[in-house]
Amino acid sequence: MDNDHIARVSYFERQFLRTQDFVDEQAYQIAMRRRHNIAHHRWGVVEGLKIVVEEGNLFVEPGMAIDGYGREVTLPQIQPISSDAFIDKGSSVLDVWLLYNRVGSDAAPNGFAGCNGNGDTPNYRWQETAQLLLTVPDPDFPDPRKPESVPVGDLEFGPARTPPDDPQNDWPVFLGRVTKSPKNEITIEHDNRPYISLIGESIIAPSGEVLIKLGAEDPDRDFAVFISRAEQENNTPHLAINNDGQIEVRGDTTLHGNLTLAGGSLEFKVGEARAPWSIYHAKDENLEQLRIEIAKTNSADNQFAIGHWSEEEKKFKECLTVDENCTITVHGNLVVEGLVRGNAARDAINLTTLGPGEEAKSFLIAASLTGIGGVPGLLQLFNINRLAPQDAGDLKMFRRAIFTNVRESLKSDKQQFETFLESLIEDEETVELIRKLLKQQS
Repeated sequence: MDNDHIARVSYFERQFLRTQDFVDEQAYQIAMRRRHNIAHHRWGVVEGLKIVVEEGNLFVEPGMAIDGYGREVTLPQIQPISSDAFIDKGSSVLDVWLLYNRVGSDAAPNGFAGCNGNGDTPNYRWQETAQLLLTVPDPDFPDPRKPESVPVGDLEFGPARTPPDDPQNDWPVFLGRVTKSPKNEITIEHDNRPYISLIGESIIAPSGEVLIKLGAEDPDRDFAVFISRAEQENNTPHLAINNDGQIEVRGDTTLHGNLTLAGGSLEFKVGEARAPWSIYHAKDENLEQLRIEIAKTNSADNQFAIGHWSEEEKKFKECLTVDENCTITVHGNLVVEGLVRGNAARDAINLTTLGPGEEAKSFLIAASLTGIGGVPGLLQLFNINRLAPQDAGDLKMFRRAIFTNVRESLKSDKQQFETFLESLIEDEETVELIRKLLKQQS
């Protein structure tokens, strides 16, 4: 059998078998197995072969690797690395490699040696072994999948070629790098170790339900996972990575951990609410909303909160909370630029154009959000000259309600109350009316 053809022995009755027939039979089986190793897999470390240090001594643990020619390289026992290796190589940094080797064993007994006619001493067995190789790192060959000793034409060695068996055709498998400091401290790096991997376009579960597609089978996707036959038939994968880098997920997704959007955005397309404690985009006739939905338990225990982390108190501090009963609480100052509206159009005021002081504005907003009765009437006082005649009856009721609530809020300091009125209301008639109401109530 030569390198140009794949041939196996053909047996028949009463055939005279020569030594070469048995050699060819064995060579066929070995070559086909090694073709499988590099055709269906990518070469590298299979298992074990870690570099360890114990009591200042270096060892390589047992394990197995496949080299670039598809040959199995097995280390059955722990292998020491010479303590003099750094001195012998003249370097404090060494790369550790594993090589395929083959040695003869079980020598032929006396009387049978030399029977092959070529003068070689025959042996009954070939023993496949593993050999350690130590080298000084070469910056010209940084890729461990492209060892310096491998011919350039063999770096992409494929299964169509017959893998060599002679150890002279070496292919080192990188195991790691060891560094010895001036204080004899050993550092081990297993970075860039090549590992074996599978080669294929798809992975199919025995049931046929689950399918993973890879590569060019779908021109639009590089990776796709199907979890049912229906998804396969409709070409709608449960998880997909398109060739433009976009990731698609169908169905509910649970994330155990943090989600970081690095320079991106979160987009909500129109859908239906699935369960409480959710954020979703809803559309009802002409109304579209981005909704934050919390659970409803007929209590105030469930809340939506916006706040910040307090380093001093080591806890979360609310700035604004909304409970399930639609009660809004502002924990701090509230600045409004625009309108505050009540249940009717007349209750709307524009805080940016009325001119009261900042204290008066803050009082009004706080009162409005905490549910103080009569606030709509208090807001009306800002635009008292704009009231229509039919509103005059309501105005008196509003003013009395205003007085009751404001007095309770400021009863401890009458001077502050007077100052508040003057800063809040420019209409002297209204101010005087409230003063009279104050005397009547007291």
